[in-house]
Amino acid sequence: MNENERKGLYLLALEQYGAGSQMLVAIEELAEAQVAIVHYMRGRNSAMDVAGEIADAQIMLEQMELSFPGVACMRETKLAQLKKRLEGELP
Repeated sequence: MNENERKGLYLLALEQYGAGSQMLVAIEELAEAQVAIVHYMRGRNSAMDVAGEIADAQIMLEQMELSFPGVACMRETKLAQLKKRLEGELP
């Protein structure tokens, strides 16, 4: 699925289910990803289990990006900060 198709699907989901409902699903998916990572670190599930939960969380985060303008700009700012930190320019 290309980017435009994905965006259309996300907008349809937001319209059909409502932004508030999708925010709750996003919180749930992020929590499930967190648990999957912890379980992986403890040897209780596989990397594929983690990948599936991360994919679910990423789908919801991409929907949230459509609901909260400014995410792309903030991401670029945060990436620039990380780059500076890694290059020793920031503490």
